[in-house]
Amino acid sequence: MAARARRAQERAARIVSAAMDASSELGRAADEYVAAKRKGIDAYRKAVEALELQAERFTDAIRRRRTVYPPAIPLPTSRGAGVPS
Repeated sequence: MAARARRAQERAARIVSAAMDASSELGRAADEYVAAKRKGIDAYRKAVEALELQAERFTDAIRRRRTVYPPAIPLPTSRGAGVPS
């Protein structure tokens, strides 16, 4: 049981790390977006595309985080057994 919890914790740490990396990339892309907007329309379009890509990666990282964790307390089912099926 302890090994299972440790593996889940390690996996959670990797996912959080990936989300933080994606967040950093999103911040960098936003900075490039602002700088490109000042330079001209072509650079602006490229920066918008990069920003959208980073936002999508960030969202995907968060989505993966939500699907990894099992509930800490078993949720009641429609049958009322208390253990998800």
